[in-house]
Amino acid sequence: MTENAIFAPSRGPLTIALLVLPQASILEVASALDPLRNANRQLGQEAFRWRVVTPDGGPVALTCGLSLPSSGPLKAAEGAGALIVVAGYRLNEAATRPLIRDLRRIAPRFALVGGIDAGPWVMARAGLLDGHRATVHWEDLEDLAAAHPEIDVVPDRFVIDRNRVTIGGAALAQDFMLHLIRARHGAALA
Repeated sequence: MTENAIFAPSRGPLTIALLVLPQASILEVASALDPLRNANRQLGQEAFRWRVVTPDGGPVALTCGLSLPSSGPLKAAEGAGALIVVAGYRLNEAATRPLIRDLRRIAPRFALVGGIDAGPWVMARAGLLDGHRATVHWEDLEDLAAAHPEIDVVPDRFVIDRNRVTIGGAALAQDFMLHLIRARHGAALA
């Protein structure tokens, strides 16, 4: 794990943008956001802010059949400290060429870019994991390694490498968020 300033102790607010793709799991979204909500509640202040963005800016259909509201398209993520791609099923339909192009273009504007579950696949297609250590959902480890030999794919729960984070699934997203909360605000809060 390589240090990134986003993990330094800080009392300032951190905004995280979740790029939620169609057919992501509600559990992935909740596991990413609810620890942040609870940290704010425990602190009595807004230490974490978030916004959900989607490829077209509209509500996104999740695997459970619910639609998740959006703050807008990928461009609405600008100004956040971190951008995290949340992806699940039907990735070939959801990760379109225009989305990959836009993700590649916008990624340098964030202190941290990450992916949850199948999100690392999207990042890999955009070239955002070249030369990095990364993980992905356990069912996809071998396939990601074979398809992208330029990525050092490892079977870890989550991997932080410089300004990239990859997270292997929904429950692991909660683990990562607790790590982030601990790094910024201490173990007692986490």
